[in-house]
Amino acid sequence: MSERLTKADVKALGKIFAAEIDGNLPFQSKAQIYLDLCDRGLAAPMTKRLGSGPFAVIVRGFELTHAGRLRLCVKSVPKRLRTTKGAEQETEG
Repeated sequence: MSERLTKADVKALGKIFAAEIDGNLPFQSKAQIYLDLCDRGLAAPMTKRLGSGPFAVIVRGFELTHAGRLRLCVKSVPKRLRTTKGAEQETEG
């Protein structure tokens, strides 16, 4: 997980996260970036079945993995607060 996230990666992860918070999973998109995120282990394909019987609808899309959620959250924390030293300086000042 030492690879860096690009701005496009962060934006894509944020869109999936927003759908998750809103309860609109799976996040649907045909963009290649979401398949790339799946290959990197930050997102995963998701299938949801709505209804039952012959009229059921299957919705396919993406959801965040734990690794993707963690990377997005760590990326959102200011650099000065990411280390213990930075956190101590913040409380002192």
